[in-house]
Amino acid sequence: IYKIFGKKIKSLNKLYDAKFNGDRAKDFHYFCDDSANTLILIEIQGNYRFGGFTNQLWNEIKNDEIDNSNIIKEHSRENIDKENDNIAIDKDNNKNDKDDKDMEISYTSFKDDPYAFLFSLNKMKIYEYKKDGYAIGCSNEYGPIFGQGEDILIGDQFIETASSWTATNVETSSFKGNNYHLGPYENNTPVMILEMEVF
Repeated sequence: IYKIFGKKIKSLNKLYDAKFNGDRAKDFHYFCDDSANTLILIEIQGNYRFGGFTNQLWNEIKNDEIDNSNIIKEHSRENIDKENDNIAIDKDNNKNDKDDKDMEISYTSFKDDPYAFLFSLNKMKIYEYKKDGYAIGCSNEYGPIFGQGEDILIGDQFIETASSWTATNVETSSFKGNNYHLGPYENNTPVMILEMEVF
């Protein structure tokens, strides 16, 4: 970490370690909500190590706190690995774009952050934020989310199940990079998390 960031990081204080503090989304939020300037380090199978930084808080934004600067997405908790289950929501009247009463829905509030970035320790590269308003996604049903195309999405029970993924679609990515791969898989392929730490 110090090699890739150099003098940008003077010291790291660990807030959360999934192996010791639990791999549930609620565990991540318990230890990391209300803390700004967080650096997230993730390791997946194949010794791929990557992560992201944000100046924003990971606290979920409630419906009564939404303003015009906040963007809300819906996710099907039953089929989170299917990209077409992400639906746009009308913030003004709170109506879904498609009628599916049987679908269990969780909401993700996205936040802008000009200081956000992603990084790959394997490639020793930093990927800058495009400033599209989708720097991070905050939902109590998920761990950390980076980018509107879910450039990084950490699911619930992410060590026990393949509930996470890294996206590589340049068109929907919120971070700069020529179809960068943080892991070994193609777009939105579920991955197994071996470890996640937050500093």
